[in-house]
Amino acid sequence: MWFDPWIHNGGNNFVISLIATGTENMLVSDLIDHTEHKWKPTIINMLFNDRDVQNITIMPINDEVNDDKHIWLFTPQADYSVCSAYRYIMETLVNNSDLRLEGNWRKLWQLKVPKKVKVFMWRVARGCLPTQCPLQTRGVQCSERCVMCERSYKNDLHVLFGFDGLEVVWEATNLWHISKENLKIVDSFVSLFFQLLKQLPQQQLLTFVMTWWCIWKRRNDKLYSAIDTSPHMFVQMARETLLQW
Repeated sequence: MWFDPWIHNGGNNFVISLIATGTENMLVSDLIDHTEHKWKPTIINMLFNDRDVQNITIMPINDEVNDDKHIWLFTPQADYSVCSAYRYIMETLVNNSDLRLEGNWRKLWQLKVPKKVKVFMWRVARGCLPTQCPLQTRGVQCSERCVMCERSYKNDLHVLFGFDGLEVVWEATNLWHISKENLKIVDSFVSLFFQLLKQLPQQQLLTFVMTWWCIWKRRNDKLYSAIDTSPHMFVQMARETLLQW
């Protein structure tokens, strides 16, 4: 009972009282009156300080007899997962305030699109797409010209909205009017994305996301395979992918 995190404190779940000589091997069950199904207040008050006494005595005692087992506090099912451990470390042990971006990230991961599309959107929102600025920041030598229109570009807004021919694409999706209005009030793709995530109904949002992914795929096909897909063809691909999903 001295060396396991068994009390419910919300922070430190270990008892902090000094170990009384001769009690090193005592178990939590030794503190329970199993006949009356209640704590033994005399022993608890004798062994523990006020903080531990309070935390122990407010814990309900289960009438069922079960074997002790280890549980994980950071998932609803009490089962360990790497994801929950990573989240716990990032939230409590690492100062990640400079890495945080405001926005409804949960809604992003709940979108009804293929997982690869969600990961793509996460990379865009985090500024992780391998476009000119991120690559040059990391010392990678790359062309300053857009592979699609041969014009110089600086950010992801150009890749996903700005190069020649994209207006036709967005008009084909019936989303160009929304794009134009929002582009007037944002200064980055991240701002635009979270603005649309907040204001658009689900179906329009899904169309936006799938179209962005197809624009990026078309760009990569041309860059790495010299395949130039027509705008109308990849708009159709975006619609079919969304329907199949």
